[in-house]
Amino acid sequence: PAPEPPAPQAPVVVTPAPKTVYVPVPAKPAPRQAPAQAKPQPKKPVPDDQAEARVDLPTSSAPPSATNPVQAWVSAAESMMQRYGGR
Repeated sequence: PAPEPPAPQAPVVVTPAPKTVYVPVPAKPAPRQAPAQAKPQPKKPVPDDQAEARVDLPTSSAPPSATNPVQAWVSAAESMMQRYGGR
């Protein structure tokens, strides 16, 4: 029974080491998505409202909004939301 208490002390010190490296990884990509979604949101409900159904099909073969790189991925996100029921 004596060697039992010191055994759990070893794994406790190894846990905090990997945690510090794992925290900064997800923290970086999180803030990048927040500002990117804030821009297309206001433009989404206006022009994509009617082009939603039309861009739903050609989004995979040939995106019609190739002139606007932002609208190109915005339409893709809209179709994804409808397919997954994001509304």
